[in-house]
Order: sequence, then C-alpha cells, then structure tokens
Amino acid sequence: MEKTIETIITASENTYAKVQMSLYTHLSGRHLFSLNYMCKRLREIEDTENYDKIHGEEHTALSHSAVLLSVCMLESNINELFCDSLFSPKNLSDIDCEQILLLKNMWKLDIPRTSKYSVLNKYTIALTLLQRPVFNKGEATYQDVDLLIKLRNQLTHSEAEITTNDENDKTKSAKLYNQLGAKFKAKKGTESIGNPFFPDKCFGYGCAEWSALSAINFIKEFYVLAGMKSKLEFLSRMIEGNNLSLFM
Repeated sequence: MEKTIETIITASENTYAKVQMSLYTHLSGRHLFSLNYMCKRLREIEDTENYDKIHGEEHTALSHSAVLLSVCMLESNINELFCDSLFSPKNLSDIDCEQILLLKNMWKLDIPRTSKYSVLNKYTIALTLLQRPVFNKGEATYQDVDLLIKLRNQLTHSEAEITTNDENDKTKSAKLYNQLGAKFKAKKGTESIGNPFFPDKCFGYGCAEWSALSAINFIKEFYVLAGMKSKLEFLSRMIEGNNLSLFM
C-alpha cells in the first residue's frame, strides 16, 4: 500500500515546478504478489522435462527466495500494523483510539521494534496490547510458521555439515527432515535419490507453496484473533480475480 502524505510544489522564476512527494509504503502486499509469481513459476519449471538441467539456476533462486520472502512478509505485516498506529491510524479503523494509542506509544519505546523481539513474539505482543486472545502454540497454524522460521534460519545462518542418512543421523538436515518431511512433497525428481533432505530434496515448488501458505494462513488467523480485517484478504481477492493465485 502506498499513499501520498504531502506534496510540496516549488517554483523558481516561473520556469519550472518541482514536486516532492512523501510516500508511506507497505511491503507485505508486494511480498504476497512476489510469492504468487514464484510459486507459479516453480510449478511451470517442474512441469518441464529435464527442468533441472535447463532451469536449474532459476529453480534454486526461486525456491530459496520463496522461503526467505515468506518470513519477510510475516515480519513486514506485523511491523506495518504498529507503523500504521504512528503514521496512518485510519488504516486501523477496526480498533478503538485507546488501542491505537497504546500500539503507537509502545512502538515509540521500541517495543516490539528492535531485533531482540522475534517475529512470533511481535504478533503475541500486538494481540496482548489489543487485549485479544493469543495464538495457541500447539495448533498447526502456529507450528507451521515456527517451522518456516527455523527453515529460514537454516538458510540464513547455514553451517556446513556431513550428513549420511536423514532417518538416523543427528544433523540439522535430519532434524529438518523429521519436522518437514511430511509437510510438502520433495523437489520433483529427487524423491528416490539418496541425498539428504536439506538442501537437496527440500527446496522446490512444494516447499515454496507450503512456505507461502503457512505465512498467509498465520496472518489471516492473526487478524481473526485481533478482530480486524486483513489487508491480505483484499490482495488475495485481487490475485484470484486475475486467475493468478495458487493460494485459494
């Protein structure tokens, strides 16, 4: 979401006009549209014969990026809620002025603004400030996002290791296989090979779609718990209306 906050027009000797615009930008919607494209493209690639030889680099880039961007969307969304309380409170018309002020004042105090607050903690803090029910950590919606963030962390903070057999060894690859192996299909064409789950079998269309849907479902559930309308609902309808969506 972008909007103009102010426009300043300056004239000099009536020869030209200079317009300066201040923009207030939400990135979560852009992340959603990007994820939609990534998943569509990955499915197209994996439906191509010998895709790994022809589109291998693109496939790797998109499948890794989809995991990272799914977590980016999660954090952008919750940060934008707090930023709206500061810069655009009319976007929060579903909650009362006292709640908006509380969100605003806490954000000014860097709660939960700084990096010491995890993504999941930010959502819990927002719901607590709104005096609404928090997520049940045992439910699938919460568990899937927790796993998604762990997968993102493994990509971001990767440490090389020797992996022999996912089912028996004690490596991080084995742990990810035990946690994620039943969540989505392995990368097409790797199902019967003996390579470790992470990264060789993990990153493909199945993982990308699961990552995006996990983030989307979590955000939707957050807005239900918060008693608010989700802007992602509107964006999802836009995607579906143009026959783009894998996220139905």
